[in-house]
Amino acid sequence: ALIVGSNTTFDTRIANELIAANSVQGIFTKRYYAGESQLDQELSAALMDYPSTELSGRRTGKTNRYAYGTCARLNPKDRTGYFVAIADINEHGTASSHFEGLKDSLSRLWVFIGTRGTKEPLVMPILGTGFSRLSQTREEIVHEIIRSFIAACSERTFADSLTIAIAPQDVAKHGISLDCLGAFLAHECRYASFANNTRPAVGTPA
Repeated sequence: ALIVGSNTTFDTRIANELIAANSVQGIFTKRYYAGESQLDQELSAALMDYPSTELSGRRTGKTNRYAYGTCARLNPKDRTGYFVAIADINEHGTASSHFEGLKDSLSRLWVFIGTRGTKEPLVMPILGTGFSRLSQTREEIVHEIIRSFIAACSERTFADSLTIAIAPQDVAKHGISLDCLGAFLAHECRYASFANNTRPAVGTPA
């Protein structure tokens, strides 16, 4: 199953001022949908029971804003995709996010998959490092994803595995050390203090 970072208004239009064609969401749309309208219909159905806020004024994109961490499960062409809201889009179509919002979104994502998903391998990018414009380094965000996932797994088993996909060009451009990330992962998995099943804070870093 693919995890796709989206926006709090779940805009889908691929254009320079909204969703970039080379973003994960843009690529997912082109690969699995006949067009943006088909994706819009499935998103609308998946989000039907979630509350949203009506945004005022003229906007480039949609006007209904959902909370950070709102998730929608889609199944195009027999492929599962979890869209998770990790960034706001302003009236000009520019996305932005913040680290606390990402952490909250990760917690809510694991809860959503644990209650509405099927137990299967998960694949996700380094959320927030592209068009969401987070200031943290890619290593910092990978660390947070690992901590959050391990903490969530201490509550329940909801996935067979998690693969964090890193673009090859990012490894060179940002000087990412895969050895250091591997050492961090091994340390967290070995020494994390797993919670008991009565602990309510699913997704809180261990």
